[in-house]
Amino acid sequence: MADRVLAVGVVVLGAGGEFEGEFGSLVNPGVDPGPVEVHGITVERLRGAPLFSEVAGEVARLLRGRVMVAHNAEFDYEFLAAEFARAGIELPVERWLCTLSLNRRIRPPVGDLQLGTLAAHYGAEHRRAHDALEDARALAGVLRGSLAAADRDEVALPLVSCRARRARRPPSIPKTPCPYRSPGRMDEGGPLVQGMKVAITGETVMPREKLVERAVAVGLNVMGSVSRNTSVLVTNDRGLETAKARRAAEEGVPVVDEGTFLRLLDDVRPGVPAESVRA
Repeated sequence: MADRVLAVGVVVLGAGGEFEGEFGSLVNPGVDPGPVEVHGITVERLRGAPLFSEVAGEVARLLRGRVMVAHNAEFDYEFLAAEFARAGIELPVERWLCTLSLNRRIRPPVGDLQLGTLAAHYGAEHRRAHDALEDARALAGVLRGSLAAADRDEVALPLVSCRARRARRPPSIPKTPCPYRSPGRMDEGGPLVQGMKVAITGETVMPREKLVERAVAVGLNVMGSVSRNTSVLVTNDRGLETAKARRAAEEGVPVVDEGTFLRLLDDVRPGVPAESVRA
């Protein structure tokens, strides 16, 4: 099962912390919702809920030009970035502020730094834990209290630049042996088949190592270079001048963007195990 967003909750604050608007919705992930005992969102509750692609425009409108604030912001950013990539829309977030990181600097007199604990400490109402919109409302109160404490104690805000983060060179990722025979090139529009040789070039919205992990987990063979045997190249910039992109153009290798690739990962067709070929 792929990790997917099941609900979104956004509360918009002005420069002075004043309430400006909010949006909340369950989201149909299109796959099994996973551990209900953790998040409490059942298949029945999701029935009739919109797909993320149907709410992405509204979420993007609310986030554009603002600092995204979340409790464990890197985690939320990566989930959102992956969903926006699937929807073929750019996540319009240039900076985030993590209230968990901020309170590690402030060191309030509390037993832990969970959202509910901090909400109680800062006098913010938190009616239902793990409800996306209620969590966002509580977070707004935690943010106001945290900013006041940081200003009082002269604590620097842990603002993170998403642009700089996306521009970092992708880490070197160890090659994982693929247990399936290569079925050759991917047809236009898909599907992906286990054993297909996949190459990735350029910046990705989802961290490169996580994208590779997702591909390997469903039986794809992620390669470090492009050859005539490459099944598909993944890139968000078809005009990118990299060695992989140039070789793909020379060899006629199919090219898809990250959003398309992520959607195709949800329906990878069975391949032929390598051992059955040798037999």
